[in-house]
Amino acid sequence: MRFLCKWCIVEIPYDQYTRRDGTICVVVPSETTTTAATTTTAEVTTTTEAVTTAAVDTTTEAPVVTTTEAATTTTEAATTTTEAATTTEAATTTTEAATTTTEAATTTTEAVTTTTEAATTTTTEATTTSTTEATTTTSATTTQPQPNVTTVIFELADPNFYFSVDEREFKATDLFKSVTLISTDADGNIVSKEDILDKVNFNGATPKSTYVQADKYYAGTIQAYYNNGTENVLIPDATPTVYIGVKGDANLSGMVEVQDAVDILTYYAKTAANQQGVVFNEDEMLNKLAYFLADIDTECKEGHNADGKVISVQDAVNDLTFYAKKAANQDPQWPDVVPSLKSLEGSMWYEG
Repeated sequence: MRFLCKWCIVEIPYDQYTRRDGTICVVVPSETTTTAATTTTAEVTTTTEAVTTAAVDTTTEAPVVTTTEAATTTTEAATTTTEAATTTEAATTTTEAATTTTEAATTTTEAVTTTTEAATTTTTEATTTSTTEATTTTSATTTQPQPNVTTVIFELADPNFYFSVDEREFKATDLFKSVTLISTDADGNIVSKEDILDKVNFNGATPKSTYVQADKYYAGTIQAYYNNGTENVLIPDATPTVYIGVKGDANLSGMVEVQDAVDILTYYAKTAANQQGVVFNEDEMLNKLAYFLADIDTECKEGHNADGKVISVQDAVNDLTFYAKKAANQDPQWPDVVPSLKSLEGSMWYEG
């Protein structure tokens, strides 16, 4: 059936209009839109690895990449006069896991990339591949007591000071605090400890025999041994430090001269004026040696005035006296110049 309207001629099928009370009623179909919703399911593989390592480095790299792609679905719905097209595009979502690195020695864990792809039309398909490879290497060193071993352990004393003419063998009690002989059984257990300080010696070495190796003074070490009843046995690393010089040689020139007496008087004058930091030598140990050599009558080893042992004018006088006698070819001996040395306990000239 055709109708003439103001603007056009409209043709309406017979099954889409009716007549009511002489009026033609047209049935207009409603617009139908069907929207296809896309559902995307992404599986994300998570790898958690815990590594506990003591005093080692651990490196853990676990990058995880998940990619989800969803295809577009288009649904077309048509009526007689109306076309409705709806297109829904699912957004692509990419999730990247941050890389965490922890460093520790000898342990390494690597996790490979996991990728998930899902394609959706009317059916959703998801494929997940997950692979993890881990390699762990641990290195440790443990020291156990050695079985059936005899070992000497010792503790050194502070360096000691000597005169170049001293022919007495070095004494272990002057250079060691302790020396112990330790024995172990077949299982490495300690079965005995013996104090052998009284068995330690220096194989005949004396300050005089050691000093001949020096030019002006000796500052070095000497080797210690212990006697096992049949022979002297070298004690590894048992090498105490000794300082040896010429008595009266305040400037460490290797001989007694007028300048030594001058240096002694200068030291006395400065300390008498309460000057601080007065020394014979800027090196701490060499200053102790120089003070010991210059302190003619009390032989102090502290490196400064202490406990009634001081540098005095008398020390300078004694030094000049010894020098004058030697210059006159009298072959002087220190106890002849300073008789009090015979009663000075600890002195090489001590007679008791």
